Amino acid sequence: ISDNASTDKTEEICRIYTAQDKRIRYYRNEVNIGGINNENKTFELSNGTYFRLASHDDYLAPELLEKSVEILEKNSSIVLCYSAVNLIDESGNHLITVNREIASSPNYLARFCSVTTYNHKCEATYSLIRSSALQRTEPQPNYAGSDYCFLAELSIYGQFYQISEPLYYRRLHEEQDSVLWFKPSFWGKQEDRWINTMCLLIKRKFLILKHVSRILTRSSFNSFESFICYSRVAWWLTIESFFDMLLSVIRSYRHRFSFKSKY
Repeated sequence: ISDNASTDKTEEICRIYTAQDKRIRYYRNEVNIGGINNENKTFELSNGTYFRLASHDDYLAPELLEKSVEILEKNSSIVLCYSAVNLIDESGNHLITVNREIASSPNYLARFCSVTTYNHKCEATYSLIRSSALQRTEPQPNYAGSDYCFLAELSIYGQFYQISEPLYYRRLHEEQDSVLWFKPSFWGKQEDRWINTMCLLIKRKFLILKHVSRILTRSSFNSFESFICYSRVAWWLTIESFFDMLLSVIRSYRHRFSFKSKY
């Protein structure tokens, strides 16, 4: 457990369990280093054959890890295993089941292209991953959307496997990042929201392209394959930019409508 400078009773609770079970190792950051940086640090502190992040607001079916290990043990070409996802609300009520399979092809170029798309929400980030593959992958940078590139690099090293049963429960609530983006207060004063939104989106696209460039430089792709990858990413970001601009307009003028998100 890597405690990111919590201010509640997290430390007290963790130390109680650490005293009861010597398999648990507890570490605490003196200052909050940010969510993604703390995730990277948690992996650095780990020493297992496999690694899986556990988010505080989601939960797993009891058999998910067992089935994931079984699949990874049987097939060395698979680098990570995840499952279909049940989306739930704050109270744990089922909303919808999401089943999106990516990077399952035996061909590494096809896997890379399947990840760099707008058609998934990075569900595979929360999966059981081979530590040997993670050690080859660049630590996930601290910017919005870096999980797409993180998965893209992992896809170069092996196949992804999705368990068809929905054994992972992702909770949707008002305090998660994807919801906070739609709150007017996130973007500052009304007259600055359009500028703030566009600057952030442009910066995000630049960081993704820079991240992809580092990945392809380290990869074994030849020039033609790299060209295909860059073209794919450019097309993805172009489509995404269209939707991002549409959403930014909605955010900028949302105060004119009496609209409340169900989730």
